Amino acid sequence: MDFVIGVSCATLPTLLHGAITGGTLYGDVLTFACGTGYELYGNSNVTCQADQTWSGTAPLCREILCPPLTPPINGQVTGGNAYGNTVVITCDAGYHLVGNSTRTCQENKLWSGIQPVCEKVSCSQLLAPVNGSVNGGTLFGDSATFTCDSGYEIVGSSSLLCQANQQWTGIQPSCHRVQCPTLPPLMDGQMTGGSLYGDKVTFSCHVGFHLIGSSERICQADQQWSGAQPSCQRKECPPLTAPDHGSITGSNLYGHTVTISCDPGYELDGTGSRTCQADQTWSGVEPTCKAITCADLDPPLNGDVVGDNSYGDTVTFSCSVGFVLTGSANLTCQHDEQWSGSAPICTRKECPLWPTPENVQATGGHLYGDVMAFFCLTGFTLNGNDTSVCQADQTWSGDPPSCDRVQCPALSAPTNGNVHGSFMYEDVVVFTCNEGFELSGTLTVTCQADMTWSSTEPICQKKACPVLDGVVYGTVTGSNLYGDTDTFTCLAGYQLVGDQDRTCLANQTWSGVQPSCQKICCDSPLAIVNGHVQTTNGKSCYGSIATFDCDAGYSLIGSGTATCREDGNWSEVPLCERVCCGEVGYIHSGQAITNGTCYNDVATLTCDPGFQLVSDGPIVCGAEGQWSGNSYCEPNPTCSREDLANPANGHKICYTAHSSGEDRELCTMNCNPPKVYGVDTDIYQCGDHTNWLWMTRQNNRLWFTAVSQCQDPQDPFAFIVMGGLTIESATLTTPYLAAIRRFIREELLRQRLCTPPCRISHISVDEGTRVRLTRETSPIYIVDITIQMYVEHGDQLSLQSNLLPTDMDAYLRQVAVDVKNYLASGAVVIPVDGANLTIEDTGVSMSDPTVGCPVGFRSYDSHCVACPPGSVHVPMSGECAPCPIGTYHNTSAQTDCLPCPGGTTTLKEGSSDVSACKDYSDCNCGPHPCMLTSYGWACQCPTGYVNEDDKCVAISGCPEGSKVLGDVCYTVSNTTATYRQATDACRRQGGLIVAVKSKETQDFIAANSDGKDLWVGLDDVMDEGEFKWSDGADIGSFTYWAPGEPNDASTSSSQDCVHLWPLAGYSWDDQPCDRMEYFVCQFIVPSGPQP
Repeated sequence: MDFVIGVSCATLPTLLHGAITGGTLYGDVLTFACGTGYELYGNSNVTCQADQTWSGTAPLCREILCPPLTPPINGQVTGGNAYGNTVVITCDAGYHLVGNSTRTCQENKLWSGIQPVCEKVSCSQLLAPVNGSVNGGTLFGDSATFTCDSGYEIVGSSSLLCQANQQWTGIQPSCHRVQCPTLPPLMDGQMTGGSLYGDKVTFSCHVGFHLIGSSERICQADQQWSGAQPSCQRKECPPLTAPDHGSITGSNLYGHTVTISCDPGYELDGTGSRTCQADQTWSGVEPTCKAITCADLDPPLNGDVVGDNSYGDTVTFSCSVGFVLTGSANLTCQHDEQWSGSAPICTRKECPLWPTPENVQATGGHLYGDVMAFFCLTGFTLNGNDTSVCQADQTWSGDPPSCDRVQCPALSAPTNGNVHGSFMYEDVVVFTCNEGFELSGTLTVTCQADMTWSSTEPICQKKACPVLDGVVYGTVTGSNLYGDTDTFTCLAGYQLVGDQDRTCLANQTWSGVQPSCQKICCDSPLAIVNGHVQTTNGKSCYGSIATFDCDAGYSLIGSGTATCREDGNWSEVPLCERVCCGEVGYIHSGQAITNGTCYNDVATLTCDPGFQLVSDGPIVCGAEGQWSGNSYCEPNPTCSREDLANPANGHKICYTAHSSGEDRELCTMNCNPPKVYGVDTDIYQCGDHTNWLWMTRQNNRLWFTAVSQCQDPQDPFAFIVMGGLTIESATLTTPYLAAIRRFIREELLRQRLCTPPCRISHISVDEGTRVRLTRETSPIYIVDITIQMYVEHGDQLSLQSNLLPTDMDAYLRQVAVDVKNYLASGAVVIPVDGANLTIEDTGVSMSDPTVGCPVGFRSYDSHCVACPPGSVHVPMSGECAPCPIGTYHNTSAQTDCLPCPGGTTTLKEGSSDVSACKDYSDCNCGPHPCMLTSYGWACQCPTGYVNEDDKCVAISGCPEGSKVLGDVCYTVSNTTATYRQATDACRRQGGLIVAVKSKETQDFIAANSDGKDLWVGLDDVMDEGEFKWSDGADIGSFTYWAPGEPNDASTSSSQDCVHLWPLAGYSWDDQPCDRMEYFVCQFIVPSGPQP
């Protein structure tokens, strides 16, 4: 650069809100800078030129401005947007700010903080009225609409509005029973009962009247009475029947009297009037009209008389069979009590003389009943009746007889033969036989005078064929007579060749030819798919056995053998079916995908995000029907905060802390105000000590717990507790007690003894004293009942002051007295399982009304918070605890968790839905936790129990090779392991890594150590310097540290686990937990029931 001497530029004006540095000589450079809150507009520097001018114009300093802030929806922004200005952000009435309430304009033209939002405030959750429901939101501007159940009507406002002050407009309504209109009076009767919904009116009639229609009407939900109005009608007696020859006059209505009278010539026997009574029967007894009578008439000899002897009656006379009437047949009883004539008589009838037939002689009389006898001449036999009787119709019985020639008995043809000739006296009969038969006996017989044959009848016998020869390996059965068939059969394993049957013919020869027996063999070859077959000695004839075996991975369906049968076929051949292993099932923190579930099919295991696969080989369905390999999902050796869920209506705050030689991740659950985290275990931790799982600490143990939710705090309640009521019961089961509790709650509501503002918080039904009456009777249980009732009273109550308004105190006391008087009255009968139980007053006690939180709620900062779903209220501590492993609950404010359905369990504590209950294939422990060990997921059974097929089974004795001290068994391992591996190995066997709590135990372990360096169950992994034994107990008073131990704090390594150091006389020394050492397990054989 050329230098120009003496040249300078003009001095520039002062820079407003800025500064200028530099000279004014040729070549000098002026630099411009603005003050805080201002920015340069123009050149940042200019140079003095040779012509004494500046190379550019002077700049300006302009105020820094941030872009105008947009107010949040339902909010406002006040303040400027220049650098350093602070704006204030507020929300409209009914909204509250979430985020920064102020923001400042910064030098980079950006606003500090983040843009807030205005969210609606919320009112407290409204409870549904008894016998009603409530619907609607709880945010500002939301309406809550109340409706009543059928049969109830709302009293009060049917809807409330959530206001900006987070209070509801008006007071909460209630549901009262609707009323039906008054029923008209019942004429000649009466009615009793109320007129509210569900009430029953009963109708009855006065004496002498009966009800027409239903005897009761019920007030219905539509304020109408059921059925129609009945009426009372005067009762009627059954109509009376007039007596014969009489009449009745009068009505048969209740209270009326009828008159009975007789026709002329008859007189009344009995009362002449009867009255209809209230029971619809007639007074007195039924009368009769009795006629005037004549003297009784005797029947004639061999005759009869029929008819009555009353005035006007006619009698009729008749004669017996064979007799005829002489005189009048009818006589009439006259008004003078005399008959109209004399009685007649009966005389015998006469038959005509009998004509005598040819060759017949007859003797006898001819009057009715006489018998005529008939006889034949010599040489004839009587054909017909030998007698005839003179009958009532004056004819002879039967036809005239005749005398016929003598005849011998008819002869039958012999079997397989014929007979020829007649059978009269001196006739000759000839016999012949059919083809194949011959006659045995006389050829002819003659009929003799005594009606017998001259000889016995002959018979026709079969002709005989020569006896047949037998067959080798067979038999022949049958006879050799004409028409008989001989049958040939072969021994088992042989078949007949030739005629099986041969028949003896009429010419005394056999049909067919002689057969023979040949051996049976099964010719068809045997084969089995996916298997092989072997026959006895390689043969396949009758009785041979074939044995079947399947290839590896296939199982035999059917018999393992087949036999060559008599029909030349094999018995049923089995099949070889592919062995199947079944579904892999649920996998902890992963899924199993298979191409099938049978032999040689492969299952691919994939793990959820944040987990990695640990496998000793592919998962293959083996030949024995079991999946091979031990594969499982374990967390990645990192703690991802994203894997831990945020609580509903809240967030988590996470940070890193160094403890016990490792960095541990911790997250605290926080809720959006005013909500409160539901359970007390709100801190989660993750690290090597948790196997890289997010866990919570409870009672000095780590638990795999589901994240809970944030709950709305509620104002405290005023409540009163009543006890001293008891029930005697012969049964004591959980469902039985639950049924009693449910009945008492429903009965108190049904009797309206605790209606809003009163509410029933909790009814406790617990076992009291068990009493046995006599040696022979079953035990009787005394069940104690405790009832807690409460009243909501908004912000007028305080947990700190415990003061109640006077009227509320008196109200609660009166409610408790009313409940006590009703339940202890003896009128309450509780039907449970067929038994009717009554409540007794054994000294009722009532607490003073108190401010507090009801059962199911915990106190928090002067408020009450309901235990959320997935947790239960612990009355002893007053806290909310997560539901244990194997249980769940999907509603809040509970005191008991529900057990998972049979065969399922949960992965974590705090499960809030039954869907968390699964049938895990790798670890399904029921009520026992499933923990990730160095061997994979495994059930953690209590000490003294060993895991067998996902069940905790009591160990039956000490393991083989144990050493016994007192009631404890000890085993020293034969292999080395890390501290964690040693702990898992002892647990798998139902024990614990040894806890050395006495000098006696210390010396015993040392004496049986075989000189080995041994892990013992003492560590400070959880809290540095806080050593605990494997059973969770503190280190206690007995210690046996080597000099200078423990020295973890003075070393750079993490020495958290304790071993017995042989070089220091088996004293204690802390060292890194990943060292490989032998270890000692201890076992206590339990004597109680299985958990």
